[in-house]
Amino acid sequence: MCCYAVYRTKEEQVADYLRERIISGVYPRGSRLKRAEIAEQLQLSITPVREALKLLIHFQSWAMGSQLESCQLVALSSGPRLLYSTGTDAGGGSV
Repeated sequence: MCCYAVYRTKEEQVADYLRERIISGVYPRGSRLKRAEIAEQLQLSITPVREALKLLIHFQSWAMGSQLESCQLVALSSGPRLLYSTGTDAGGGSV
């Protein structure tokens, strides 16, 4: 039986990285996720970071089942921002 390596795009890898950082609380409530800063940290161009953020915004189910299930990443004209609707783990209160 042969095993195949699963190919993952840079966008998918960046999306997983950001998802983990959001769930672990690295980005607090109201954080603006700055594409240029993230790209610099990961030593990538802005394109895979932008596409990863689009993936996370489009597929919001990534937070379901976690302690931060009320978090939501929204696209604003100023850039993606991490918001929470309710919950004490997410900073409490409503937005």
